[in-house]
Amino acid sequence: MNILESTDGLRMKKLLIILTILIGSIVLITFTTHVACMELIEFIMQKIGVRCYMKRLVNIINGFLNSGLRGLIEQLS
Repeated sequence: MNILESTDGLRMKKLLIILTILIGSIVLITFTTHVACMELIEFIMQKIGVRCYMKRLVNIINGFLNSGLRGLIEQLS
């Protein structure tokens, strides 16, 4: 009986470690992609030469990425 309990405990620890690594990776990839997307948009807008609307466009896209459709509507109004 003790052997089964220790095996289950070890299995749960491995599962918890794998789950933690997976969630951490997803959060890190999402944050990195978001920051890279904002930098890329600003770079493209500067190269095109549109400066007065750049900040507004970045805010609109940032609102959409942060809180979805509700953030987009708030930025547009």
